Amino acid sequence: MKNCYLLCFKKTFLIVLFFCISNLVFSQQVYEWYQDGKIIFQLKPSAIIDIPSDNNGNADINKIDFLKKLEDKYGIVKITQKHPDNINVALKLTYEIEFTNQFEVDVFTKELSQLDYILYAEKKELHKLFYTPNDPLYTSTNMWHLFKINAAQAWDISLGSSSVIVAITDNAIQVTHNDLVNNVVAGRDVADGDNNTNPPNNNTSWTHGTHVAGTSGSSTNNSTGVASIGFNIKIMPVKIAQDATGTLTSGYEGITWAAQNGAHVINMSWGGGASSNYGLTVVNNAYNLGIVLVAGAGNDNVQTMFYPAAYPNVISVAATASNDTKSSFSQFGSWIDISAPGTNIRSTTLGNTYGNLSGTSMASPLVAGLCGLMLSVNPAMTPAQVKSCLQSSAVNIDAQNSAYVGLLGAGRINAYEAMICANASTVALDAAVVKISSPAGSSCNGDFTPMITLRNLGSNTLTSVIINFQLDALSSDTYNWVGSLASGQSTNVTLPIQSTSSGMHILYVNSSSPNGSTDENTSNDSLFVPFSVSLINTFTYLDDFESGGDFWSHSATGVQNTNLNASPGDKWQLGVPAGTVLNSAYSGTKVYATNLSGVHDYSTYNYLQSPCFDLSSLIEPRVEFYMAFVIEQDWDALYFEYSINNGDTWTKLGTSSSPNWYNSSLVGNGSTTGLLCNGSQWTGTSSTWKLYGHDLPFLVGESSVKFRFNMASDEYEESEGVVIDNFVVYDKTTTGIKTQTESAVSIFPNPSTGNVFVTLNGNESKQVEAKVYNLMGELMVQMNENNFQNREIKIDLSNYANGIYLVEVRTDEQLMVKKIMLNK
Repeated sequence: MKNCYLLCFKKTFLIVLFFCISNLVFSQQVYEWYQDGKIIFQLKPSAIIDIPSDNNGNADINKIDFLKKLEDKYGIVKITQKHPDNINVALKLTYEIEFTNQFEVDVFTKELSQLDYILYAEKKELHKLFYTPNDPLYTSTNMWHLFKINAAQAWDISLGSSSVIVAITDNAIQVTHNDLVNNVVAGRDVADGDNNTNPPNNNTSWTHGTHVAGTSGSSTNNSTGVASIGFNIKIMPVKIAQDATGTLTSGYEGITWAAQNGAHVINMSWGGGASSNYGLTVVNNAYNLGIVLVAGAGNDNVQTMFYPAAYPNVISVAATASNDTKSSFSQFGSWIDISAPGTNIRSTTLGNTYGNLSGTSMASPLVAGLCGLMLSVNPAMTPAQVKSCLQSSAVNIDAQNSAYVGLLGAGRINAYEAMICANASTVALDAAVVKISSPAGSSCNGDFTPMITLRNLGSNTLTSVIINFQLDALSSDTYNWVGSLASGQSTNVTLPIQSTSSGMHILYVNSSSPNGSTDENTSNDSLFVPFSVSLINTFTYLDDFESGGDFWSHSATGVQNTNLNASPGDKWQLGVPAGTVLNSAYSGTKVYATNLSGVHDYSTYNYLQSPCFDLSSLIEPRVEFYMAFVIEQDWDALYFEYSINNGDTWTKLGTSSSPNWYNSSLVGNGSTTGLLCNGSQWTGTSSTWKLYGHDLPFLVGESSVKFRFNMASDEYEESEGVVIDNFVVYDKTTTGIKTQTESAVSIFPNPSTGNVFVTLNGNESKQVEAKVYNLMGELMVQMNENNFQNREIKIDLSNYANGIYLVEVRTDEQLMVKKIMLNK
């Protein structure tokens, strides 16, 4: 049974051959089904420990005491937070360690597992593709598998919806193939960290993913090539193999990316003989998001479980031949859920060609495409309902497989009967919590009104639902919803106001007792959302992003109008810039950038949002920052906006006539200039760092202010984008003060071991003041002109704890604020 998912295999010092790019031989030197020199671990949610990482998840070992102590012992070379932006707490707390002493992996894993704040530590799995290489016997020229499963009759019910997305996680997918190009949405190469999912060359070892994609969703009824069960559904290509080796290193990363980016079904025509907590967490996260997961069972003709197919919540697929017998290569066992044609399957191959392949790799995408077709006719179906329809409508093939009775799942898929089932709901009472829209991201204060979306996924009209909600570890509250919600419909529910303190929090929501009865599908009843409460009320505020950009957040929405296509990309990243032109910080090493090393996304509004500020105590508030940008002149645009209602609505700050602000007053016409240019914006190129600033007299007295950068791009040219550094909010109470001018004041050394020296470099100043704050805004040290000797002052910080401090120096001419690190 599938609950045996912790089964694993320890085969020490075996050499494994992989059918890879260039037909090279790659081997794992320690364990067959695990990657050499890699460990996955998860922190406990209750752990009082922080592992700071940049926007790409890269962590600095020098800031992680418990790993720094083990660096030399195990040869640690890299620590990565696997899913830094995922709202699933378990995935967000998951990290990967790369190390060189690979033969010490069991000792290293055991040592990590014994730490109180680590939930688990384990070896990272290795996967392989599930297909039997084509040989001369596979000469079928017709698409027998579609006739076998009654695809034509299924298409009489639905031709598939272009709004349904089936993600193909595979070695690579040729998205330019003539029979795929019109059915493909934006994908990702998670193995190499870019957006190019195409194979690196035309070696036949790379054709696997292209064939799998065509089986699920090649263009159909287009007078070209092959047809697919999915007909009009869309394919999301997710490349999980490295260009350099062809090794499948990033399968679970691919699942997570697809789950976060709009997939409704995820196909996995790959796997291995090892299971893991990480893999289980990944598939459960996707399943709990309402995504149907389908995987090939393996090609070793044994009952041994292969993963991810054998995980609970994954539909495991065995392969059958044209006469409904088990394919000679196919895995079998009581853990199989369903069977599908997998021998001599004709589909798309590299170079705009077509060919036959065999394997559970071919059976799995046939099922995944059918799942997409089912969701086209009934988008409200849950993964459990989809699986139930597949199994209840399957053709019994026991007579053809007397030696495998009960070992090939519910039988062979019947697309027509599955569509009939999908067209009629199988659950009477099912109240699902599908979204938590508030709180979200960073909130300005601790008082908030939770808002959720309740959806009826049963066939009966809902008239009442009990909604349970809990903030952090506090006691649970109950809200009784009463109304009339028809099958398949959704409604927004506002819960009672909640109050909490500053910091990180989690809101849990659960639905129960629909119409006073038992919910027949509890898998979609619960959601949770992490959020933060931040309110900055001590000034001067400076963030140079060197220590992580506390409480900053980023998001994206697609640009929607008659000329542009929507793209959901979110590219703001925190880290060290490495672009061709934008490749340095203004101070320190880190910036916020639309892309640290590449180009910004297209057809997207990309938002970088600040923490919340209470400006009520400021007399003359002002915002400043350093910025450089390279964007398409007169077509792409950058704005700066503010909100006084916690981000519900936003207003553009300033105009093109504001001093030291926007560089363009163009109003685009959509023909020779872009519609994104609307009269006040930055556009074009300003590739050297420049200080921008704007007074905020209209925000005097406001106690809940957020700022954001809004980078708007069209669907054409992509450039390096924007970099931001040294973001400052302060009170301009002394007329004529020049700000952020480093030439007049020197502060050194940085980092400091105890003493910090401040030197005045400019003209004689009659008034001088130096202050030191901690990051909580508390004043630690204050000195004035009486403390300066020969235009220099020594500030003794030796009695203070190691950490980051703000040094503010104000003269009658200058104001400078700089972060320093105390490291004694």
